[in-house]
This record gives sequence, C-alpha cells and structure tokens, in this order.
Amino acid sequence: MKCERTTRRGVRIRVMRSVCMAGTALMVLSMAGGCAARRITFEQDEHINTAVHCGRDPQARTGEPLELAIVCVYPKDLDIEANHGLRREAGVTSQEWFEKRPQPGDSPDLPEGHPRFRLPASRIYLLTNAESASQYYGTRIGPALNGAKIDGQSKVVQANIEFDSWSLHDKRAVIYVFALFKDRNGHVLRAAPAMFDPPGAYERDIALKIGVNKEEECSGATLGQHIRNITVRKAHKDMHGPASQ
Repeated sequence: MKCERTTRRGVRIRVMRSVCMAGTALMVLSMAGGCAARRITFEQDEHINTAVHCGRDPQARTGEPLELAIVCVYPKDLDIEANHGLRREAGVTSQEWFEKRPQPGDSPDLPEGHPRFRLPASRIYLLTNAESASQYYGTRIGPALNGAKIDGQSKVVQANIEFDSWSLHDKRAVIYVFALFKDRNGHVLRAAPAMFDPPGAYERDIALKIGVNKEEECSGATLGQHIRNITVRKAHKDMHGPASQ
C-alpha cells in the first residue's frame, strides 16, 4: 500500500506540475503577443476649451474644438535624455508637450541636442480635425472634441490604444492624455495632463473627465480648464500607490 500511495502521489505531482507549466506557457504566449489594448472614455462638459472665449460674456463662452494627444511612454523611452521631461516626476504640462512633440517627418533617433521628444508615431494617438497624415505625427483615431452640447453626447469612447504587455506594470510606464487648451491669444495653457501610471494598475477600460471649473474660469494658470483621470484602480492598487490625476 505504501508503494501504491507513493506512486499515486508521484503521478499527482507530475500532473500538477504539467498543469502549472501549461498555464505559465499560455501566460507567456499571451504576453508575447505584444500589446494590451486599452479603451478610453472621454467624459466632457457641455462646453469645453472655453478659455479661448474669455473676452466674451459667460453665456457666450461656448468653446472651440479640443485636440487631444494620447501618449504611451515605455520605461525604455525615459532612458533617452531628450525624453527626461516625460518622466512622471518631471511634471510635464500640455504646453511643454505641444511645444516639443514630434513633428511629421521626425524619427525616434533624431540627433542629440534636438529639442523635440523622441517617440515612435505608433505610440501617439490623436483626436484632431487634421485629416491629412502630413499634418500630424501619430495615429489619428477621431476628430477633436467639441463639448457635449455640440457633439450630442457627454461620453465619447475610443478603443485600441495599444500598450506593451511587458511594460504595463513597470512603475515608470505611463499613459498621458494632453489637451490642447488655448487662451484667447492662441497660447497653449500649462494644464496638467491626465495620467495613468502605470497603465497596468487599471482595468482595460479607463476614463477621464474634461471640463471647466466655473469658479476659476478665465482666471489662474489654466483659466479653469482641466482634464483628469477618473478611473478607479484595480485591487492591487497598494502595490502601485495612489493614482495620479
């Protein structure tokens, strides 16, 4: 009986090991597939990007189309000196992104000393009214937002924002969403972007809010304009720390 129990136990152990190895192999294969797609929901106020109308009466501040850039930054990107400004602790603003964003014709290996950020076009997703690929660097996924009143909906969903599976949970990885808020003179405001850092701390469906703080409209550094992360972190939030806005 002792030998029989040992034999059965050995078989059981071998079976369990096989199952574990198979599970691990499947996980590795799924990750090796490359990217994990995110889906972003943009919740917008009735009117957005209203700082361009700060010379008008409050009821006439209906805003202008708002361009957005969804920028996927991998840890390896931050080892490039020109991209140090994209490190989370650097506090990059929309003004800095739109001033230094890559331009059509750029490549990630620009010469040293060049002032622009260096990222592949495949990791920049744009909501813009520019229709010709010669007018932007990145992937156009939809038109600029106009606010809920003009767009006819308060929530706009964009899917297939790809992010490298191997970098999802790295503490340096981040998805930024920059909004091209402008004042009435056409200057880009120093608004903080919405941040998802690291992206793996969230479910595949993430959300952000774009709006106007009426109490601060046309005053302060951002003239009341804001964009922020409103997504709840997953169960392992303690591992990644508090969410960024």
